Formats: sequence, C-alpha cells, structure tokens
Amino acid sequence: MTMTARDSRNILVTGGAGYIGSHACKALARAGYHPIACDNLVYGHPWAVKWGPLEQGDIADRPWLDRLIERYSRWR
Repeated sequence: MTMTARDSRNILVTGGAGYIGSHACKALARAGYHPIACDNLVYGHPWAVKWGPLEQGDIADRPWLDRLIERYSRWR
C-alpha cells in the first residue's frame, strides 16, 4: 500500500522533549499517530524522546519550521 501525505498521521509536537510534551508524544503514538518532537532543548532532554524522531530547533525560526513541515508532510 502506498501512503500519501493525506494518509500520513505525522504530527509535530512542540516541546516534545519536555515532561508534558514527551507524555503527549507517548499518548499520540499509542493512538496511532507518528509524533515528531520539535524542541530547542533549552528545557527538554533528548533522552525523553522515545516515540518518534527529535527535530532540534526553534519554532520561532520560520525557515527551519517551513523545512520541517515540508519534510514531514510527505509520507513516512
């Protein structure tokens, strides 16, 4: 089966390497989503990301965010 961007269950989770964000990623993964943890790691920890990839960067960096959205809007 071929998966398209429309079928994708990717979801960006800001602060995904923090306490609340990591638990949100866990719940989303259990619900069938593919969580992508977006975090600048000022307060988050890479070891807390266990249910999908970690994308390190700042969501205030618009060019980085645009590239990230483009990358994950395709099927995984």
